[in-house]
Amino acid sequence: MPDPRTEALEPAGAPHPNEPPQPPPAVVAQIVAELSHTRTFSGPLPPPDVLKGYEEACKGAAKRILDMAERQAEHRQKMEWYALQQDARRANWGVWTAFLLCLSALVAGAAVIALGHDTPGTVIATAGLASLAGVFIYGTNARNRERTERLDRLLGRGATDQNAPQLAPPG
Repeated sequence: MPDPRTEALEPAGAPHPNEPPQPPPAVVAQIVAELSHTRTFSGPLPPPDVLKGYEEACKGAAKRILDMAERQAEHRQKMEWYALQQDARRANWGVWTAFLLCLSALVAGAAVIALGHDTPGTVIATAGLASLAGVFIYGTNARNRERTERLDRLLGRGATDQNAPQLAPPG
């Protein structure tokens, strides 16, 4: 706030000594115009006009960019294939482990029944089978829920959108 005692001594329109100097309006307009120009793109390759600009700036740049995009796509596909193979291997191990655990529970239950303890043997064998069935049902429900959520994302609807049309199963 300017001092009223010295305000009368300053010429009209003169900046106050404590205020920073202001650039001329034409400079401000130029700076704003330059800062507001942006261009974005997504994907492995730039738009053709930008690619052409790279080629003009450096001969062979467009080919190198295309080669880089091809190598990246090939790498990503290999990584996806490897991840799918590992998921399948893990799933197979899970199935075999569940089978062996269930078989162990049945054998243990039969052994306990053979020793004359019918109720505990039945509980052991039933618990092994029930736990296997529970894990199978839980896994099936989780996969179905994941697929439904992925489909909802692909179709651009929320997972809680009850009014969205439902797709009929193929066939």
